[in-house]
Amino acid sequence: MEREFTFSNLLHAGNILHIWLEGSDFDCDNVNFIKLNKDAKWIDFIKLFDKKLNEYKDSPSIIEISLSPEGIISREINGKQYKHDFKNDGLKTKIINFLANKFGYMQTSEIQKFTKSINTKSLSEAVRQINAVMEQGLKLPKSQNLILSKRGSGYKINPLYNIITID
Repeated sequence: MEREFTFSNLLHAGNILHIWLEGSDFDCDNVNFIKLNKDAKWIDFIKLFDKKLNEYKDSPSIIEISLSPEGIISREINGKQYKHDFKNDGLKTKIINFLANKFGYMQTSEIQKFTKSINTKSLSEAVRQINAVMEQGLKLPKSQNLILSKRGSGYKINPLYNIITID
């Protein structure tokens, strides 16, 4: 099954399921489903899952993006390769690498600690620039930023994108 459905795809699917189940009586740890409320009924999980599948059936499919350790990010569309090189911009490379390997929103303070960014203003400006470059360079949908932000919660990779870290 690995060739058809890589671990990265499985992890991404688990992340999407976690988002779908946010605020419900259920959650998932990768692909293991759990009840957060012992009184919850599995039939309610099935109904919720069915509702989400119908809600997302006409949504755009997941966009796969490759990221090299040096900071080269790329995407293929109809056999044509689009890429951007962040290797001379360590902060942006660190932000993308950090968020690509995390689940859900990450607090700004955690990202700052990992990237050794001096302040939140430089971090938010770097995220803004990443989103602008990705929209242009990788031909990402204009209304779907690569990195989402939420006041009080931090930043995360948009679940529309599956970032695959390559060696």
